[in-house]
Amino acid sequence: MASNASMECGICNEIYNEQEFCPRMLPCFDCICSSCIDQLIKTNNQSCPFCRKAFQATSANDFRPNNALLDLVKYIAEVESGKRSHYTKRTKSFAAWKKDFRRDINEGILAECVRSKAQIQGAIERNEKMEERFLQVNGEIKNEIQRDLLEIEEINGKRVKELQDNKAHLRGILDTLLKEEGKIKDAYDKLEGSVNFTSAGPVIDSIEGIEKSIKTFSGEVEEFISKEEVMYNDIKMELDYTKRKVSIIQEILSTEREEENEAAIITANDLRRMSGPLRKLVENGRFLAFQEYRGRRRYAVMKMASRQRLLLFHLKELEHLPDEVLLVKHEGATIFAGESSKRTFLELDVGGAYQLMLIIRFINNGSYAQNFFHLCLGDLGPSYAGCKFLEVIDKDNDGERIITGDYERNDGNGGKAVIQGVDWGGEGKKDIYLGQTLEEGLVGGGSNLEERVSKFIIVTSTDQAMDACYPFGMVEEGLGILRDAILHYPNTPPITIRNCGMVLPL
Repeated sequence: MASNASMECGICNEIYNEQEFCPRMLPCFDCICSSCIDQLIKTNNQSCPFCRKAFQATSANDFRPNNALLDLVKYIAEVESGKRSHYTKRTKSFAAWKKDFRRDINEGILAECVRSKAQIQGAIERNEKMEERFLQVNGEIKNEIQRDLLEIEEINGKRVKELQDNKAHLRGILDTLLKEEGKIKDAYDKLEGSVNFTSAGPVIDSIEGIEKSIKTFSGEVEEFISKEEVMYNDIKMELDYTKRKVSIIQEILSTEREEENEAAIITANDLRRMSGPLRKLVENGRFLAFQEYRGRRRYAVMKMASRQRLLLFHLKELEHLPDEVLLVKHEGATIFAGESSKRTFLELDVGGAYQLMLIIRFINNGSYAQNFFHLCLGDLGPSYAGCKFLEVIDKDNDGERIITGDYERNDGNGGKAVIQGVDWGGEGKKDIYLGQTLEEGLVGGGSNLEERVSKFIIVTSTDQAMDACYPFGMVEEGLGILRDAILHYPNTPPITIRNCGMVLPL
């Protein structure tokens, strides 16, 4: 119920008077002016604007004026105009009232100060605990990074020792070759001094033996040098990577980082050779891909799913970045995986009770696949995160399939494409399944309407003659668990795409 103590109408905000804006009581005891009541009747909206209780009337005159409120309005108007004094008997005890008022105010302020002091003290204690925890975690990370630096130094020392040993071995072979070269010269001198074949025979045998010896050494040298070149290239790559990793670690350890350069930015090649502290930061969710989107920066968390797989989640804005964070450019991360190994993932929430992961491999690079890929990443704005699984079609029959992907409305009536050129009648018509086997696990377009083209289906049961799907992907992992989740459809918990993104192979 609206308060009747206000001097103005709660709808039009006009001050009440005895004419057009006369305050009138509705059956529900809410009070509004005559003008607003007539307007409600004129628009055939005969219900209280505050409590929505219906009424029947032909005009505002059907309701009695609020005379008490009118008298109060007139009184205040007379006081403000000077026609009436607001002096009363109560003001005679103003000094006593003022004393009591000051006491009440002081007690209220004092109580508020005590309460605020307690809150501030609690905040200080929480900050101290957070600071202590941060220093502890920071120390652990620094210790681990220091251990990794020592490990790098030890590995590099072994590499240097190997190179020194190899250099000594090559010098030994070189000395042997020089000696053999001297023997050949002596043999040729003897050959020049020979007068017939009889005297030249031993010399020729000696030269042939030396040639065989040199060929043997040459073979060993070529084999050794080829191995040395491979080792050299490997060591060079390792040293380049080590240099890069050490610079990253030093930047992490630095406490004098500038505000706008608060994170170390790494490259996609660092992902491929990730180890030590880099992998630890990824596992702790401190490894983010960033994108500049419409003048603001958005981030995608990157986490390890296994030692061979890294998940790049969909992009979104973050209020605060984690401490000790590493950044990689989002476009650099997305081109990290080749077309032949491009995969996305959908992390599903099943009734809030458990989660399951679907890994989807693309079987072509058409416009449907590209549209699906960008909605998994969210790099063009929207993403599939938050989409509901809308329906199970042909339940327990051939061609059983789940439909989802309405990122706009979540009721099946939305889902525009986020890229240009996604056309069911064009590319989709050319490659549509017409009377062919629709395999379980197949992922394809779920609607031939332009405003719903981003919807997609996941086939959970093979059909020998299905002609209602444009295919672009296959579920590699998680299909069996998904089938179990919809086993008792429609009496199943709601399934929602909790997270989505790209799978990066390591």
